[in-house]
Amino acid sequence: MIGPASETLIVADLSLHRLLDKLHGADLLGWRDVLGCPAGHAGKGTVAFRSDDFEALRAAAEAGLGIAFLSSWVVGPDVKAGTLVRLRPGGEPWNDGPSGIYLLRALPQPSAKVRAFTQALRKSIGSPPVWER
Repeated sequence: MIGPASETLIVADLSLHRLLDKLHGADLLGWRDVLGCPAGHAGKGTVAFRSDDFEALRAAAEAGLGIAFLSSWVVGPDVKAGTLVRLRPGGEPWNDGPSGIYLLRALPQPSAKVRAFTQALRKSIGSPPVWER
């Protein structure tokens, strides 16, 4: 969870906050994973902005419009720079399982171009990932 640097670090009750949420889909994390329902439903927060664009959600959080639920690869540099802070509301079951970036391919063995791209991508991302350093 990400909020502007001036936002409190302890989130006791998300229903009291303005939330920035995904517009469509359940393909990546959204407030549903935290609240058990979409943001703004069942008295669970007020939705200040919805978008499917992670950069738009990041910029809205940085502008102080509310709290966003975004991956570290989207906001890592902002957290490191101190323009956004990571809020820790307590247990984070959405972080319990392993995560990663996976390349999908149609063939059992990737082509030489795909292998070269994958190797360059791994080198570029690094370990730990560049956005978490």
